[in-house]
Amino acid sequence: MSDTPASPAPLSDDDLRETLDLLATAVASISDRVDDQTRVLDRVNKTATEARSAAFAAQKQTDPEHYGEIVGATIDGKIGDTLTRVGQMAGDLLRASNPPRKFSGKLRMPSQTPCANFGNGNRSWIVSKVVFHG
Repeated sequence: MSDTPASPAPLSDDDLRETLDLLATAVASISDRVDDQTRVLDRVNKTATEARSAAFAAQKQTDPEHYGEIVGATIDGKIGDTLTRVGQMAGDLLRASNPPRKFSGKLRMPSQTPCANFGNGNRSWIVSKVVFHG
C-alpha cells in the first residue's frame, strides 16, 4: 500500500470546458469587484486630499501673523506713499518752525535758586531758565 491517495478519474473534455468557463467567470467577477473597490478608494483618497488642503488653507487664513502680514502689505500698498509724504511734510514743517540758530558761546542764567547746602560751603543750584544769546 502506498501513502499517495488515488488520483481522481480524468475529466472529459466537456467537463474541462465547463470548469474553465466557471473559473473564468469567477476571475472576471473578482476583477470587476477589485476595479470597483479601486474606484471607491480613489474617490476617498481625492476627498481626503481636498479636505486636507482645505484645512491647511483655513489654518493659514486664521493665522494672526499671516493675516497681519496681509493687512500690512495691503495698507502699505494703498497708503504707503501717502504716509511717506506726510512724514516728509511733518519733518519739513518742524525744520521750518525751528530754524537753526548760531550759538555765540554766551549763556545767561537769569535765576538760580539754592536747593541744598552740603555743609562744606558748596551749594547745589536749580537753574530755572537758560537764555541763549546770539
